[in-house]
Amino acid sequence: MKRLALHTGILMMTLIIFSACKKSSTPPTVQETQLSKLTKTWTLSSVELDGVNKKDANNYNNFKLTFSGTYSASNPDASYSYSVSGRPALSAWPANGDFKFGASSPETQLVRDPDSADQLNMTYSISGSPAVLTLTFTYSGTGYSRTAEVNGQWVMTFN
Repeated sequence: MKRLALHTGILMMTLIIFSACKKSSTPPTVQETQLSKLTKTWTLSSVELDGVNKKDANNYNNFKLTFSGTYSASNPDASYSYSVSGRPALSAWPANGDFKFGASSPETQLVRDPDSADQLNMTYSISGSPAVLTLTFTYSGTGYSRTAEVNGQWVMTFN
Protein backbone atom coordinates (compact mmCIF):
# COMPACT_ATOMS: atom_id res chain seq x y z
CA MET A 1 0.00 0.00 0.00
CA LYS A 2 2.89 2.32 0.83
CA ARG A 3 4.43 1.58 -2.59
CA LEU A 4 1.18 2.47 -4.35
CA ALA A 5 0.94 5.74 -2.45
CA LEU A 6 4.60 6.52 -3.25
CA HIS A 7 4.14 5.75 -6.97
CA THR A 8 0.94 7.80 -7.08
CA GLY A 9 2.72 10.72 -5.39
CA ILE A 10 5.62 10.56 -7.85
CA LEU A 11 3.21 10.39 -10.78
CA MET A 12 1.26 13.41 -9.50
CA MET A 13 4.45 15.45 -8.99
CA THR A 14 5.64 14.58 -12.50
CA LEU A 15 2.33 15.70 -14.01
CA ILE A 16 2.42 18.97 -12.08
CA ILE A 17 5.98 19.71 -13.16
CA PHE A 18 5.31 19.01 -16.83
CA SER A 19 2.05 20.94 -16.88
CA ALA A 20 3.83 23.97 -15.40
CA CYS A 21 6.37 23.87 -18.23
CA LYS A 22 3.74 24.03 -20.93
CA LYS A 23 4.58 26.66 -23.54
CA SER A 24 2.08 29.22 -24.70
CA SER A 25 0.26 28.16 -27.83
CA THR A 26 -0.42 31.77 -28.81
CA PRO A 27 1.47 32.58 -32.01
CA PRO A 28 3.32 35.89 -32.15
CA THR A 29 1.44 38.88 -33.59
CA VAL A 30 2.53 40.51 -36.83
CA GLN A 31 3.82 43.50 -34.84
CA GLU A 32 5.86 41.25 -32.55
CA THR A 33 7.37 39.38 -35.49
CA GLN A 34 8.16 42.55 -37.42
CA LEU A 35 9.61 44.32 -34.38
CA SER A 36 11.99 41.42 -33.82
CA LYS A 37 13.14 41.76 -37.45
CA LEU A 38 13.56 45.54 -37.25
CA THR A 39 15.23 45.82 -33.84
CA LYS A 40 18.88 46.36 -34.67
CA THR A 41 21.23 48.94 -36.12
CA TRP A 42 20.93 49.16 -39.89
CA THR A 43 23.76 50.53 -42.05
CA LEU A 44 22.74 52.49 -45.14
CA SER A 45 23.86 50.86 -48.38
CA SER A 46 22.04 53.10 -50.89
CA VAL A 47 19.84 56.18 -50.89
CA GLU A 48 17.91 57.88 -53.65
CA LEU A 49 15.91 61.09 -53.69
CA ASP A 50 13.56 61.31 -56.68
CA GLY A 51 15.64 58.62 -58.42
CA VAL A 52 19.00 60.37 -57.92
CA ASN A 53 21.76 58.66 -55.92
CA LYS A 54 22.47 60.74 -52.82
CA LYS A 55 24.81 58.47 -50.89
CA ASP A 56 28.23 59.71 -51.96
CA ALA A 57 27.33 63.23 -53.07
CA ASN A 58 25.73 64.18 -49.77
CA ASN A 59 27.76 62.38 -47.12
CA TYR A 60 25.38 59.50 -46.38
CA ASN A 61 28.37 57.16 -46.12
CA ASN A 62 28.11 56.83 -42.31
CA PHE A 63 24.33 56.93 -41.93
CA LYS A 64 22.89 54.33 -39.55
CA LEU A 65 19.34 53.77 -38.36
CA THR A 66 18.60 51.96 -35.11
CA PHE A 67 15.18 50.61 -34.18
CA SER A 68 14.58 49.58 -30.57
CA GLY A 69 11.77 48.61 -28.24
CA THR A 70 10.15 45.71 -26.46
CA TYR A 71 6.88 44.25 -27.63
CA SER A 72 4.06 44.10 -25.10
CA ALA A 73 1.08 41.83 -25.76
CA SER A 74 -1.03 44.07 -23.53
CA ASN A 75 -0.30 47.06 -25.82
CA PRO A 76 0.23 45.77 -29.39
CA ASP A 77 -0.17 49.27 -30.86
CA ALA A 78 2.59 50.80 -28.74
CA SER A 79 5.22 53.17 -30.05
CA TYR A 80 8.85 52.10 -30.32
CA SER A 81 12.04 54.13 -30.72
CA TYR A 82 14.42 54.95 -33.52
CA SER A 83 17.62 56.93 -33.70
CA VAL A 84 20.01 57.87 -36.48
CA SER A 85 23.73 58.52 -36.52
CA GLY A 86 26.01 59.81 -39.24
CA ARG A 87 23.19 62.08 -40.39
CA PRO A 88 24.44 64.60 -42.96
CA ALA A 89 23.28 68.22 -43.14
CA LEU A 90 21.04 67.08 -46.00
CA SER A 91 18.57 64.86 -44.16
CA ALA A 92 14.88 64.07 -43.96
CA TRP A 93 15.52 62.46 -40.55
CA PRO A 94 15.50 63.96 -37.08
CA ALA A 95 18.16 62.56 -34.74
CA ASN A 96 15.61 60.33 -32.97
CA GLY A 97 11.94 59.76 -32.31
CA ASP A 98 9.19 57.16 -32.16
CA PHE A 99 7.50 54.90 -34.66
CA LYS A 100 4.45 52.69 -34.80
CA PHE A 101 3.38 50.02 -37.19
CA GLY A 102 0.69 51.04 -39.66
CA ALA A 103 -2.71 49.96 -38.38
CA SER A 104 -3.92 48.40 -41.63
CA SER A 105 -0.62 46.82 -42.78
CA PRO A 106 1.88 46.38 -39.95
CA GLU A 107 3.96 44.04 -42.11
CA THR A 108 4.67 46.83 -44.66
CA GLN A 109 3.81 50.19 -43.07
CA LEU A 110 5.53 52.32 -40.42
CA VAL A 111 4.48 55.69 -39.07
CA ARG A 112 7.44 57.79 -37.99
CA ASP A 113 6.76 60.19 -35.12
CA PRO A 114 3.05 59.25 -35.01
CA ASP A 115 2.10 61.68 -32.24
CA SER A 116 3.75 64.79 -33.65
CA ALA A 117 3.24 67.35 -36.40
CA ASP A 118 6.15 65.65 -38.20
CA GLN A 119 4.26 62.36 -38.64
CA LEU A 120 5.48 60.52 -41.74
CA ASN A 121 4.05 57.36 -43.32
CA MET A 122 6.65 54.95 -44.68
CA THR A 123 6.55 51.70 -46.59
CA TYR A 124 9.13 49.12 -45.58
CA SER A 125 10.24 45.64 -46.55
CA ILE A 126 12.72 43.23 -45.03
CA SER A 127 14.07 40.48 -47.25
CA GLY A 128 17.00 38.16 -47.78
CA SER A 129 19.65 36.66 -45.62
CA PRO A 130 21.48 38.61 -44.40
CA ALA A 131 18.48 40.88 -44.02
CA VAL A 132 18.03 43.96 -46.20
CA LEU A 133 15.67 46.74 -45.11
CA THR A 134 14.15 49.08 -47.70
CA LEU A 135 12.28 52.22 -46.62
CA THR A 136 10.26 54.29 -49.08
CA PHE A 137 8.63 57.59 -48.18
CA THR A 138 7.75 60.98 -49.56
CA TYR A 139 9.05 63.82 -47.46
CA SER A 140 7.62 67.31 -47.62
CA GLY A 141 8.03 69.56 -44.67
CA THR A 142 10.14 72.13 -42.95
CA GLY A 143 12.86 69.55 -42.55
CA TYR A 144 15.81 69.06 -40.29
CA SER A 145 18.21 70.70 -42.70
CA ARG A 146 17.98 72.43 -46.09
CA THR A 147 14.31 71.90 -46.94
CA ALA A 148 14.45 72.38 -50.69
CA GLU A 149 17.02 69.61 -50.94
CA VAL A 150 15.17 66.99 -48.91
CA ASN A 151 11.61 67.18 -50.25
CA GLY A 152 10.63 64.32 -52.52
CA GLN A 153 10.44 60.54 -52.85
CA TRP A 154 13.11 58.75 -50.81
CA VAL A 155 14.21 55.13 -51.17
CA MET A 156 16.71 54.03 -48.54
CA THR A 157 18.24 50.56 -48.44
CA PHE A 158 20.03 49.21 -45.36
CA ASN A 159 22.01 46.10 -44.47
